[in-house]
Amino acid sequence: MRPDADVPARDPRSERPRTVAGPRPTGTHEVLRLLGDPERWRILVLLAAEQLSTRHLQAELGASAGVVSRHLRALRAAGLVDASRAGRAQYHRLVPGALDDVARLVGMLAEAPGGHVPRRPADA
Repeated sequence: MRPDADVPARDPRSERPRTVAGPRPTGTHEVLRLLGDPERWRILVLLAAEQLSTRHLQAELGASAGVVSRHLRALRAAGLVDASRAGRAQYHRLVPGALDDVARLVGMLAEAPGGHVPRRPADA
């Protein structure tokens, strides 16, 4: 093993390390940012109901293979979706429990008392 094997490869055009799947979201807010894209949201809604192949997703979204693959790559990097092979097809599914932290946060915000919380006094 090379001594620098654990050092990320550098893109010669940039000072940033390059990764194959892009940066992994580091928290709930990053996952929410990913879910803000309408096509990614639609993919998750579809995968919540059933496992679908890449071709199924292309047909459902009316999108090219490249667009669907890019969205799936981001969702896999976030740990929200995984894939398995069935013959020549690749099937995708929502990872069980992957959205638990997001659901807890949104539930907490939904249950917040809103207008019935104390107001912080203005500084004099």
